[in-house]
Amino acid sequence: LSNFFSELLPANNEILKNSFILYTSDHGQGVENGTFHGGDFLSHATVPMMLIGNFENKLIDTSYKAHHSNIFPTLLELMGIDVTQTKYNYDLSLLKAQSHDSKPRYFIATSSDKLVLFDQ
Repeated sequence: LSNFFSELLPANNEILKNSFILYTSDHGQGVENGTFHGGDFLSHATVPMMLIGNFENKLIDTSYKAHHSNIFPTLLELMGIDVTQTKYNYDLSLLKAQSHDSKPRYFIATSSDKLVLFDQ
């Protein structure tokens, strides 16, 4: 992925002054060590999620255990939409979530259809 990000964000790039990038994958992709396709269930369920941009000195709690349900409310907040005024209740935005808001995360082991606790 280092080649991907060096192409996306070349040195001295101005793109992040007015833009945000939320990067994630479907499953099992390591940011530093290549891909984990195959292997044990836990490495297959490990999904990268990175939010890159200028957050104007906003402190983001990176110890919050994020999940995909945080993506949509985060994008709404980045677009300036007040999620308290929407028709539906969404999960927390990554810009507001704190460590103490973390919930247990699970995934379904497809070989056995069993629910497996991810945070072990």
